[in-house]
Amino acid sequence: MPRSPQRPTLRLLVAAALVFLAAAPLFAYTIYMKDGSKLVAREKHRIVGDQAIIVLPNGTQTSIAANEIDAPRTEQANRANYGTAVEIEGGKTGEVQAAAPPKERPGLQDLIASRGGLPPDPPARRAAGSETARQPQRTSAGHTDLASLPRAPLQRLELAAEIQTAFRGRGVEEVMVYRGTAADRPLVEITTNSEAAIFRALEAAAAVVGELRQRGAGVSALELLMMSSARERAGQFTLTPELAAELADDRTEASAFFVRHVQF
Repeated sequence: MPRSPQRPTLRLLVAAALVFLAAAPLFAYTIYMKDGSKLVAREKHRIVGDQAIIVLPNGTQTSIAANEIDAPRTEQANRANYGTAVEIEGGKTGEVQAAAPPKERPGLQDLIASRGGLPPDPPARRAAGSETARQPQRTSAGHTDLASLPRAPLQRLELAAEIQTAFRGRGVEEVMVYRGTAADRPLVEITTNSEAAIFRALEAAAAVVGELRQRGAGVSALELLMMSSARERAGQFTLTPELAAELADDRTEASAFFVRHVQF
């Protein structure tokens, strides 16, 4: 079929595309033709009637006859190779394969599942005189279930106020401080309703532990319990100064720290 004199040839289209490519690689969509040639476009072409509407890498729109495109090869190549790129370096052009898109970062629920899941959510607290209220439960891994501890005020009221202030100064507002499993282990319960809130609470707790240690506050660890507003578990930790330093010193990301040290 003779080409229209107003329509640029495929060779000219490719040349025009290359002229406007930047020096760095530009990821694009490769259109394969039935005659064996190929054309680099900014995105997948659109079919309008018998024409394929193509947007070149420089943003110019043009068209060629749709029946000139090797559609099966084009679809397969771009699906398998995640697109292509054209690189101009030293006056030479060449096609390189684009890297596959990064894998989606696992969410907190995926991380929890990788450790076998959190313990069941705690039942409603019973009256203070009941046997259940006086006897803390154990998690499946043998840790004291912090959610089952009776909520008794910390005897050192000034320390409780200091801990609350330190957390709130780091953007963690819903914080309650109680007596933990030992006199030198305050129980800090924080309401967390999102992954971001959980990781922020962890990082804040690590910093607070470091501050308490520096000033000799007599705290061997913070027992940290995170719960949602609906009383669903978000994780519990025993943050010793040594463990907190791992997170406070940026040696470990909060998500990795969670998986490694959450108590099941």
